[in-house]
Amino acid sequence: MSLVQFLSILRARWKASLLVLVLAVVGTAIVNAVLPRSFTSTAAVLIDVKSPDPIAGIFFQGLTSPSYMATQVDVIQSDRVSLQVVRALRLAEVPSMREQWRESTGGSGNFEIWIAGLLRRSLDVKPSRESNVITINYKAADPKFATALANAYAQAYVDVTLELRVDPARQYGRFFEERAKQLREKVEQARSKISTFQQEHSIVGADERIDVETGRLNELSSQMNALQAARAETSSRERQAKASPDQLPDAINNSVIANLRTELSRQEARVTETESKLGPNHPSLIELRAGIAELRVKIEQETRRVSGGVTVSNNINESRVAQLRASLEAQRTKVLELKRSRDQLGILQSDLDSAQRAFDAVTARANQTELESRTTQTNVFVLNPASEPTQPSSPRVTLNMLLALFVGTLLAVGVAMLMELFDRRVRSASDVVLALELPLLGMLRVKARGRLLGRAGSRRSGGLSWRPSPASQLGAIGATALPRPRSPAVPPGWEREPRADGDGATASDEATASAVAPRALGDIFRETRKLDAQQIEQILAYQREHGLLFGEAAVALQLVEQTDVMWALSQQFHYAYAGGDKKRLDPELIAATQPFSVLSESFRGIRSQLIKRIGHSAERRAIAVVSAEDGDGKSFVAANMAIAFSQLGRRTLIIDADMRAPRLGALFDIPRGPGLSAILSGRVSPRSLAPIAELPHLFVLGVGTLPPNPLELLESPAFSAMLVELMNKFDFVIVDTPSAARGADAGVIAARCGAYLTIARKGRTRMDAINELVASLRDPSVDALGFIVNEH
Repeated sequence: MSLVQFLSILRARWKASLLVLVLAVVGTAIVNAVLPRSFTSTAAVLIDVKSPDPIAGIFFQGLTSPSYMATQVDVIQSDRVSLQVVRALRLAEVPSMREQWRESTGGSGNFEIWIAGLLRRSLDVKPSRESNVITINYKAADPKFATALANAYAQAYVDVTLELRVDPARQYGRFFEERAKQLREKVEQARSKISTFQQEHSIVGADERIDVETGRLNELSSQMNALQAARAETSSRERQAKASPDQLPDAINNSVIANLRTELSRQEARVTETESKLGPNHPSLIELRAGIAELRVKIEQETRRVSGGVTVSNNINESRVAQLRASLEAQRTKVLELKRSRDQLGILQSDLDSAQRAFDAVTARANQTELESRTTQTNVFVLNPASEPTQPSSPRVTLNMLLALFVGTLLAVGVAMLMELFDRRVRSASDVVLALELPLLGMLRVKARGRLLGRAGSRRSGGLSWRPSPASQLGAIGATALPRPRSPAVPPGWEREPRADGDGATASDEATASAVAPRALGDIFRETRKLDAQQIEQILAYQREHGLLFGEAAVALQLVEQTDVMWALSQQFHYAYAGGDKKRLDPELIAATQPFSVLSESFRGIRSQLIKRIGHSAERRAIAVVSAEDGDGKSFVAANMAIAFSQLGRRTLIIDADMRAPRLGALFDIPRGPGLSAILSGRVSPRSLAPIAELPHLFVLGVGTLPPNPLELLESPAFSAMLVELMNKFDFVIVDTPSAARGADAGVIAARCGAYLTIARKGRTRMDAINELVASLRDPSVDALGFIVNEH
């Protein structure tokens, strides 16, 4: 749905929409007047979430979370705060409250809790969005009572917050006192165990003694290492002494043995020398050999003596190693015993330290909870105490009326849309184009949406656009007459119905009179007695003086009106319409009575569209004007379209085929007599037509007597034969039909005519009705020329 369609629906349903809006606004106004007045008093409390705790000296991160403020709102609305208010204001002592409680509950339940619930109904607590301020609103009929309750709730909230902080501290304090006693006993028991252990093990300074013993153990270890090294050396020397004593380093390094060996070497050298000189058996040689053997015995004895000393040294070292090892083991055992004692003492000392720390922590926490249980400060403060309101807070007349206006507007629009949904009407040309898929021939608007006549620079007077043509000037100065127009001849076999005009002349005479030679504007005004000879001379003089046209000069002198000039020009240009004193036709025939109006221009535009569609067709076809419902303006459009075609100077016939509710006879003021019904029933011969005197090229065939069987007459071969004959004798044949709501006549007539155009009245024609009509008229042999949207 486009914006234009939406606005058109609202415009069409404005009465229902306005009614809904008025009902909403008036209803709200009545409610505002009926509702009792109430006053709202407001108090504000501040919650400090950024300052550290005055006792603990730390920040609590949970105070800054969004849920904290929501929790505080719930606290204010809790039973505990409400009961605090009840007790602070002594509401339980009010006799009227007790009577009300008995009436509502029958005396069952807790009286104070009932009062607290009653008070909460008028309580409204709102936290600020970006601050730590909570607003407490209380509404009551008495402003003083509302103020007292708001302040009472603020103070009760502060008191309850303090209680919620102090009560847990007191409970924790008692718990910490009991725990401190238990921990004190554990400390004393740990100390007693340490004393007993020290006494049993004779420990005075455990750390100093173990250091001394450890040092002694280290010293014995060092001695043991040195002695073991010496024993290893002597053991090695002993093994060498047993294996080769002469190779023993002690023997080699012994001076006695060295001297003996030196002497032995010298003696052996002398033996060799002596043996070479004296021979082997010389007594000197024997003596030398005996000395050598003695030296060797001494060397052997000395070597045994030296090796025996090595064995003794080795035995001594082994004995010392054994003794030192025993001392080392005894010292190690002693040090380990001291370490075990120290470890046990450390365990006992650790137990004592742990018990002492726990005792100190519990004692500190007990002291802190003791301080917290005695505090009188909280992080909640009354920021703004409530003051007595001077204006009622409800009903909020301005806001309620604005809401009523807004909601009423929405309801009004909704009602309009709902009504349109169940009863959709034609609102614009686009609705019909989309629904019917037919071309738009034109729209009949009441007001102009552009220039109707004339060109740029045309003069405007009386709402019409006019610029005299050269022909008017020719007429004004008596120029040569224009060619005489052709007199409209009656088709053979059809007689004119005589009708007397105001001058006693017949319609035939009037038609003949309209075919006279063209005249000057002055002659036309003189003949119609609009101007006399003196006035015409005055106009001509003014025309020559100012260089104007005759019509312009006459209007400027205010001797005639512009509409009179236009009618006179139409006489010059053979443009027939009912002007001057000859306006005898119905006002609905706008193309004849108001030829320069907006609607007349619309009819001329529609005429041009129809000529484009059927004017050059080889086969002439009549045009049936159909509509879905009564009141769509079908007869109005058919009559004015026939006039528009006749104003082209072409023979035009309009047939009133609506034998159920005819209107053309009344519109054209034709006499009652034989008509279409008599022709189709074969009761009239020869057939006659009614010419329109003011419109010489237009003829009307009325219904005549209303028959009881209109559909059967239309379906008879006589109707088709008549249409064929008339289409051969007239340039244009337009047939007015009954609406589809009255029967199937329109479909039969459209099929006989071969072409039809549809009328849809804006805001009146239902879309489903016109859809059904067009669907029933769909036939390959019938041309759907288009549709016209009637806003008139």
